[in-house]
Amino acid sequence: MTESNKPKSTAKPQSAKPVSSSNALKPGAKTVSKSSSTSSPAAKKPVAPAAAKKPVQTKPAQVVSKPSSAVNKTTATASKESSSTKPSTAASKVTSPASKASTSTTTSAKPASKAKTVSKTGKAQVRTNSNSKKKKILIAGVAIFLVIAIVIGVIIGTLPKKNNNGDNNDNNSQIIIPAPDRGVYNPSGDLKPKDPYQEISFGEETYFSEDEIVKYPYDIENGSTTTAVGYDGKQIGTVERSVPEKTRDEGLGVYPKFGYTLSTVIGSEPDKIAARDALIAESNYLCATGTRNNSGNGGGYIWMDENGYLYNGTTAQPIPALDKYEKHRRIYKHSASAGLYMGDVSEDEPGIIKQVTIRPRGYGSYSVTGVYAPAGEIIKIQISESDMNATGGLTIHIGQALYNGQANNIWTAKGQMQRFPIILNTMNVNKNTATLEDGVYTAYVGSFVGGPLYIRNTNATYTATISGGVAY
Repeated sequence: MTESNKPKSTAKPQSAKPVSSSNALKPGAKTVSKSSSTSSPAAKKPVAPAAAKKPVQTKPAQVVSKPSSAVNKTTATASKESSSTKPSTAASKVTSPASKASTSTTTSAKPASKAKTVSKTGKAQVRTNSNSKKKKILIAGVAIFLVIAIVIGVIIGTLPKKNNNGDNNDNNSQIIIPAPDRGVYNPSGDLKPKDPYQEISFGEETYFSEDEIVKYPYDIENGSTTTAVGYDGKQIGTVERSVPEKTRDEGLGVYPKFGYTLSTVIGSEPDKIAARDALIAESNYLCATGTRNNSGNGGGYIWMDENGYLYNGTTAQPIPALDKYEKHRRIYKHSASAGLYMGDVSEDEPGIIKQVTIRPRGYGSYSVTGVYAPAGEIIKIQISESDMNATGGLTIHIGQALYNGQANNIWTAKGQMQRFPIILNTMNVNKNTATLEDGVYTAYVGSFVGGPLYIRNTNATYTATISGGVAY
């Protein structure tokens, strides 16, 4: 046995620097376990070189998480300290009971290190998972809230729109406009808001025979052009009018007469402004939803039936329009209609059935029909199914409309009141507001104050039948 193979001092336990337990657990460090310093009996009995076995090399445990730079630094320090405790390279190759014990202790300590590292990683993973779950719950909660908000918005959007002074013109009930000492005005109506609505219905129609229809042939032989006119019409029958026997209003006291200023609402005083606001709100309340004006967008109804009842929704799913007393609203002849356009429709004026054919125009305006809708009376509009499909429906104006379809109305800041503020009613005849029978769509329109009847331009030629108005 050479001297180099001779064990030197058998690695005295006292001279070896103890390695901290935390360092002993780090991967890659060759350490002498603390348990080797206590194994004095094994240290007294060194193993002869002939009996030396191949040293057991314990590979460092593979730690799941990558050690940080701080861990690497500690590992290197531990490795350095461990190597200083070895007497020589040759001595390190000798496996003594102490080294076996050290190996055993170190090897047994490795799983603990792995468990500790995995435990820390697991805690971090749990925290990450917990945060992820919280985020998912938060996102789900926000999504549910948004969906609920959208649904509520859609429901509110489908409800009848309010006018400027709240539901059903209710806020106007506290305002009574005094009659002027001098001047012309319309007094309050015969019926008050609490009274039952007057019975009204569409009258009986009588159609002319072909021989009775007055025809105006287009003279293309003597004419200078062969281009068809944009509008033509003919009267094809008569209808019994259902003339209202009484007038009615929403209870403001007095109303302006067409062409005369109502002096008791003119001025900058708060009560005068409030009176003008009340008149504007009431006139807006009488309009169908969609009647464009500077003071609102109509009074919460869309279509009307043959008995003058007002509705929202569709003809398939009707929703009755209610007044402030929860009564089903109905068209009536308003007090402000008296003297409108400097005259009144005679009660014995015959109702007519007129057929009009209107071709597309090159601008977005409307066509005259030669039909006047008396106040509070029901007008029937009919159009074929093919024309309904071609046009998408008709927009009917009754009263004063600008070329763009907006009402020629009076607003508060204008400081005037020489007629009822809004005298336009716009109603749509389409598949939702009309009923289909035998290939013909039928709808009903009307106005509380009356006026000339116009039909807005469409993108296709159509023929419509207007029944119940008078000729003008």
